[in-house]
Amino acid sequence: MTARRWAALCIVLTLGGCASGPKMVMVNPHSGATVDCELPDSGGSSADYLVSRMCLSACQAHGFRPMPGVQALGNGADVPQPCLN
Repeated sequence: MTARRWAALCIVLTLGGCASGPKMVMVNPHSGATVDCELPDSGGSSADYLVSRMCLSACQAHGFRPMPGVQALGNGADVPQPCLN
């Protein structure tokens, strides 16, 4: 394995470890862009639940649709930038 691939693998694993909960990958069928949002957890805090619902709603309003069966590699951001524009 080359040094560049090894570094990329380490970065992906590190960023994946920052995720605080299960995520849902969403795709915009028009642009092909993908984002991920944390799944709402009714057993967690009310603030975390509301932030995850806000992420899902904002992304759906911007044309993103859920992609079942796809593993998220997100950076743990509350709401991805493409969903805030």
